[in-house]
Amino acid sequence: MDARRVVMALDKLNIEGREDEGARLLEKWRDEAKCEHDEKSELTIVSEMLGQYRRTGEKEKGLLACRDAVDMVYAMSYESTATGATILVNAATTLKAFGKTDESFNLFKKCEKVYEKTLTPDDYRFSALYNNMALTYADLGDFGGASEYFFKALESLEKIDNSDCDRACTWCNLAELYDNFSEDEEKINEFMENAFSCLTEKNTKKDSYLAYTIDRCLPTFDYFGFFLYSRKLREIRSLLDGDKNDIS
Repeated sequence: MDARRVVMALDKLNIEGREDEGARLLEKWRDEAKCEHDEKSELTIVSEMLGQYRRTGEKEKGLLACRDAVDMVYAMSYESTATGATILVNAATTLKAFGKTDESFNLFKKCEKVYEKTLTPDDYRFSALYNNMALTYADLGDFGGASEYFFKALESLEKIDNSDCDRACTWCNLAELYDNFSEDEEKINEFMENAFSCLTEKNTKKDSYLAYTIDRCLPTFDYFGFFLYSRKLREIRSLLDGDKNDIS
């Protein structure tokens, strides 16, 4: 089975807003991989299922896919590899999304150790892991742990080109964290200023990912009363919808 073809077809369905259809096709493709005894392709498909069930909100299927992903990674002796750990991070993210916070935290910690042994410090996977771990610490009520890992995510993103959008999301997450735990208005304002700078820097790519990020961040700007910044971001968003690339 051509796993790359599967992923490309899934991406197309998701872009078109056909997430439920994508989930059903993944189940069909997994059955085909099983019939072909193609374990590697099946594991790739199961990993895609994790994110797909998060999108569709199918908790029971999502948790079953988590169990299958973990079992397959260990059965194939991938748990100490970067590829295996990335699949486990995906599983941990899904566990967290469906309320299994303690289980997800333990899995994230194991993956962190594997990443530290197998990846270079500038690998983008660190930032995704650190952000997820920070959110899990926050769910567990650990402000110190959450704050530490959000800043680790930012430090990691600084090493990656074109990471403005991801840094903006992390600054917004930090602002929300401080609002929930410390109510430090000065810090919150600083974090939101940083987020706005990331989204409006001259070198920030004016593409669909910026549009997606603005959609994610706008509720935070509105919540904290940064209405002038919200207006500017909506203007940028509108221009992006018009496929204009000359945004100043």
